Amino acid sequence: MVGGPPYKQELAQRPINQVTRAWNARRRALSPAASAALGRLAGVAYDQELAGRIRRLIANAPDLTEKQMFGGLAFLIGGNMAIAASNQGGAMVRVDPQQSDALVATTTARLVQMRGRPMPGWLQISSDDLLTDDQLTPWVARGRKRGSDQRLRRPRIR
Repeated sequence: MVGGPPYKQELAQRPINQVTRAWNARRRALSPAASAALGRLAGVAYDQELAGRIRRLIANAPDLTEKQMFGGLAFLIGGNMAIAASNQGGAMVRVDPQQSDALVATTTARLVQMRGRPMPGWLQISSDDLLTDDQLTPWVARGRKRGSDQRLRRPRIR
């Protein structure tokens, strides 16, 4: 068969955003367990259900984009990462670096380690601590606040 099966030929002719929307629509029609299993089969390393809950809570943020980063799905506000569904399970949240130690001491969060170094301002929250929207909402709010912080904006060079 030259060119592959007909359904692949059809998908190859469609713009990528249409293919992505069609794929996501099919996944939304599945149960959460089936969606998670399909994500594992498709090679998605992060928790799709958690990403969907984060998306729902942060949806009205201005200038919101989603981008695959760090093996997970990051939610950026104005180009700054706010929160991500992590490939290690749970979420990675960006917070004010001066608050990192206090949050680690008073919550179940831990500092993110990158290349063996602790990264103040980046916290990892276990998926066991994000089972309900009541548990997830404060972390989304913290990430959203830090992601939309004007001090993080860099002037554009033209």
